[in-house]
Amino acid sequence: MDYLAILKRAFHITRKHRALWLFGILLAIFGGGGGSGSARFSSGGDMSSLPSDGVPFGGNNPFAGIDPSVFLMIGLAVACIIFVLVIVSIVVRSVARAALIGMVEQVEETDAVTVKDGWRIGWSARAWKIFLIDLLVGIPMLAFVLITLAFAASPLTLLFIDQSWLPVAVILTLLFIIGWALVILLVSVLLNPVLELSWRYAVLYGTGARESLRRTFALIKTDWKRVGIATLVMIGVGIGIGVVLIVTMVLLVIVGGIIGAIPAVLGYLLTKETMVALLAGVPLFLLIFIPLAIGARGITETYRSTAWTLIFKALEKPATETGAPELLSPSPEATPEEMPQETADDAAPETPSSPLEMAAEDVPQTDDDAPETPSSPAAES
Repeated sequence: MDYLAILKRAFHITRKHRALWLFGILLAIFGGGGGSGSARFSSGGDMSSLPSDGVPFGGNNPFAGIDPSVFLMIGLAVACIIFVLVIVSIVVRSVARAALIGMVEQVEETDAVTVKDGWRIGWSARAWKIFLIDLLVGIPMLAFVLITLAFAASPLTLLFIDQSWLPVAVILTLLFIIGWALVILLVSVLLNPVLELSWRYAVLYGTGARESLRRTFALIKTDWKRVGIATLVMIGVGIGIGVVLIVTMVLLVIVGGIIGAIPAVLGYLLTKETMVALLAGVPLFLLIFIPLAIGARGITETYRSTAWTLIFKALEKPATETGAPELLSPSPEATPEEMPQETADDAAPETPSSPLEMAAEDVPQTDDDAPETPSSPAAES
């Protein structure tokens, strides 16, 4: 497999067919790891600001006159909004993945694709199958993460025996957490090609979630070397994309900072107020930085998905060109009676399996080649 040619072809497709970018941007927005924002609420700190009786707000509770049911309704509303956002994220992510995969396949066949084609491909049962694949892989992975995390934190149980074990418990826990993180990273790297290939079976061949996973494991088992090399190549591509994104973000910060500083400086010179300067400069900076950053991330997601689709198609070639068992053959569990009978009209045209058969087909059939039938007196007369 010519991996360099595949990467160049993926770059050409990404650059030429900009209809792919929309779905890459959607994948960048909804398919990332999400925000890791950690709101920190300090329960300690300087207590000198409290009154002498230790009661904040001078003894007056600002929420005293509010019905507790209001807080309950606000909590339920926030929970519903989060739930809706999670559902929307899952749907959009699955649709965008299916659209990118199917659009690249269409580009390979027709060298043309539109955004409408992407919605047609993505908004279909293919997206549902991608979701089911994520579910079948994600639930065991989540259980594995939680179980191993509990094991990594097990040294803390020494504190229930004796508080003097605190230094030992902390050191062991830190070491176990580091080892746990490395294990999770390794498992994630190993699962990535499984997901990428399974998604493409589901989209390009219409197989179900379990069947897609089964065929993926069969492909890895029979062609593990090329799958392994492809995974390493894509890891390298991911590192390269990360470097490009870091450089891009730095440049965007510089450009956005310069543009945003103009109204900020003017606001400060006119009012001598820092808050006015921030209100004048920060929105403009964000207006420049956020769209361009999302666009850059979306283009790289498009390129990565395109490269995986081309790799998948290259991995499948031996199964259809060298006479190996086809990957879309019926499941082993199916019996001959259960297999659909294919008629001569429905069957795809067969190709000769050897040069001898090809030569035989090219020779016109004569009367001597016709099958002999037993003669009878009636026929001779």
